[in-house]
Amino acid sequence: MSKSLDNACKALQTVAAGLESVEKAEEYAKESATLGVFAVSYPEEGEVDAAQLPETKSIHTIITEIHFKTVALELTLADAIPMIEEFAIAALADPTLGGTCDTIVGPIHYRFGYLNWGGKKESHVGPQFRIKVKIRTP
Repeated sequence: MSKSLDNACKALQTVAAGLESVEKAEEYAKESATLGVFAVSYPEEGEVDAAQLPETKSIHTIITEIHFKTVALELTLADAIPMIEEFAIAALADPTLGGTCDTIVGPIHYRFGYLNWGGKKESHVGPQFRIKVKIRTP
């Protein structure tokens, strides 16, 4: 894959898909993805410097969320909490995310708690990661 923000998001979905508990990690999330454990990755913010065109330098923060339905909260937490280290370690094992970025700019930050999906609050719980990536394009 070539270096791009879109490809870096897709690569993080591939990382999430490799985790044992994640059932769905499609390239682009679907609004109806409410069954099972699923992951979604999307850009949050960033900056692109095109001062030396055609080369660009950019830093992006990508959000990756791993959603667990809150059917039985105790069981959900037992499955969801280990994902924090599993995902972070798996992402950092390949800091170029398969060549889709120059590097992950560590550390990876996370928050854990309720995740909103499809307008439904408190129906999902899990980690939300903030991963900064640096991308230089020729």
